[in-house]
Amino acid sequence: MKKLSFIKSVLLPMVTIVTLLICNNAKAQIKLKTDGKIGFGTTNPATDLDVYRNEVLFHSSTSTASILVKYYYGTEPLIEPTLNNRGYLGNQNRWLVVRSKYIYCNDVPVYSDAKIKENVRDLDNSLDKVLLLRGVMYNLIDPETEDTVANTTEKTQNAEPEDQIGLIANEVLEVVPEVVKFDTIMNLYTISYTQLIPLLIEAIKTQDERLVELESKVKDKEEKSAETPNQSGVLTATLGKNRPNPFNENTTISYYLPSNVQTAMLYIYDLQGKQMKSIRITGREQGQVTIQGSELRPGIYNYSLIADGEVIGIEKMILTD
Repeated sequence: MKKLSFIKSVLLPMVTIVTLLICNNAKAQIKLKTDGKIGFGTTNPATDLDVYRNEVLFHSSTSTASILVKYYYGTEPLIEPTLNNRGYLGNQNRWLVVRSKYIYCNDVPVYSDAKIKENVRDLDNSLDKVLLLRGVMYNLIDPETEDTVANTTEKTQNAEPEDQIGLIANEVLEVVPEVVKFDTIMNLYTISYTQLIPLLIEAIKTQDERLVELESKVKDKEEKSAETPNQSGVLTATLGKNRPNPFNENTTISYYLPSNVQTAMLYIYDLQGKQMKSIRITGREQGQVTIQGSELRPGIYNYSLIADGEVIGIEKMILTD
């Protein structure tokens, strides 16, 4: 009993004092200051816990256990990783790590106030650039192992590859280099999809302006025809609606062209204004053109008849699967 009492009353306090002296030594790896600040790798900690190390490792006692580190501000965790490579930064922004390399997260608000921007310019040729981009569907692969990345919501051996939709950064680099960056660590190109949104907006506006201009020309022509009756009794050129509409095999477009028309063309455009097909009209007076559904992809199209440089009419047709 005397020996135990000696250990408690003498040896333990001495060990504690020696430990503190070692920790407070100028060359110590751990520094405990009198104000309660602790430093690891520094003799002058600036905060409550000041760590000067490249890595901080946490080891669990078993192969199945994991250590979870959270940072709380009040009652909400601001940093909260979980055991299945998912987590939250704050209580809104969520991430998912795929094979410890690829990080997917929900949308993060970006500061875009006018007061932090200068040298603001309009985007030029937005529609032309958008038409050069190619949307694709693909499966993600690990660049190191070249294995297809399966559906990572659950890690199972038989998980099927998950289809992704996006763009190829190498192709986008040739069209819109401003949204492509090169990651020197992973040796891979990246795309800022958010920065593509203004380009798409301007492309849509340009397309709308072209459609409005084309419709205005047709309306003006119709009004002029109504104001100036044909005194000779000769019918003016007209473009009819296609029948049937919608269609899935073929459809017929009727038209009338006076005999004095020199050249006439029928054009078919998609909704983005891209010309899909052109047909020279050789017949005059009443006639028709047959469009085969196999020549186009299912969708909505505009078609117009132009005779001697004048727009005769614009109509819409729908091709179904």
